[in-house]
Amino acid sequence: MIGIVSRVTDWSLKKLLKRRDVEKIDDHDDRTLAAYLEGWLSIALNIVLFGVKLLLGLAIGSLAVVSDAFHSLSDVLTSAVVVIGFKLASSPPDAKHPFGHGRFETIASIVVSMLLVLTGLRLLYSSAVSLIRPSSVHEVQSGIGAVAVMLGSAAAKEWLALFSIDVGRRIRSEALTADGWHHRSDAISAVLAAGALVGSMYGVHWLDPVAGMVVSVLIAQAGLQTLAAPLHDVMGRPPSAEEQGLLYQTAHAVDGVEGVHDIVVHDYGRMKRVSLHIEVNPAHSVTDAHGIAETVESELEKLGGLSAVVHVDPLAADPASVDPVAADPASVDPVPADSASADPVPADSPSGRSRSRGSNHPIKR
Repeated sequence: MIGIVSRVTDWSLKKLLKRRDVEKIDDHDDRTLAAYLEGWLSIALNIVLFGVKLLLGLAIGSLAVVSDAFHSLSDVLTSAVVVIGFKLASSPPDAKHPFGHGRFETIASIVVSMLLVLTGLRLLYSSAVSLIRPSSVHEVQSGIGAVAVMLGSAAAKEWLALFSIDVGRRIRSEALTADGWHHRSDAISAVLAAGALVGSMYGVHWLDPVAGMVVSVLIAQAGLQTLAAPLHDVMGRPPSAEEQGLLYQTAHAVDGVEGVHDIVVHDYGRMKRVSLHIEVNPAHSVTDAHGIAETVESELEKLGGLSAVVHVDPLAADPASVDPVAADPASVDPVPADSASADPVPADSPSGRSRSRGSNHPIKR
């Protein structure tokens, strides 16, 4: 089934995005369109399932089917959060948000993940109540039709879950991954409802709540796992080793750059703000150092999806080779405190400036 879903995802994304490679989608506009596809497809399918299960449940008098119908309806909310989140995230920068609104996607991921955790806790509670107080379980009219609808609904929602998770993987979206787990929780709920109907035929009423408790823990765990990544983004995760290495190599490759350090990346969703320090030969003029910094900024921004600010530091020299005080302070006669003839060290002389990396007086752009 996974292979079939993957081929369907390939076909649908290629048709929608008009591109051949859809395995890894980085373009912001294409990511938004892919998220819209998943969101609107989920909303449409959940509305259809809600209507079918509600009508059938009322027709056969099955509260299990009616309950699962409203579970499908609740999934419409999570998919709507995905669509709205990506819509807001695609808004252009403005005066109040100069780096854009990309973090709305992160907010959507947090909301959907929290709803998934709440779904698991709700299922855990209802399953525990059903196990402890079997009399609280509503008597439902079992029938082959109800069981068939539940199993058909489970198959449809598991297909949608696989599709959502697959699209989320391709566009690296925790929101879509969490939405896929919401669909999976509905599929599991449908299977449990079918099991409850079958169990009621044979008087085995404890099987459904026990299975529900196990599944509820898995659902809540999945919600916590999908919640971790967007929370790290909000708190400000450091760049990955791969990303940091790429930034370092790009900056260090510029002519005149002798060293790179203090790489900081602020992720605003669709735009990243990169700041770093470069070291240049102190013999360069301020104008030359400024030009090197601008070249580094230009090369970094060619990577796409980021703006860069580069600070310039003088290259750290070996103090022992240029400063006798640093080499052996005891070998230098101290300047008498009352000596008026002693020439002070000019503030802008080589020995009067800090040579250490990360000087308090770097060349400012």
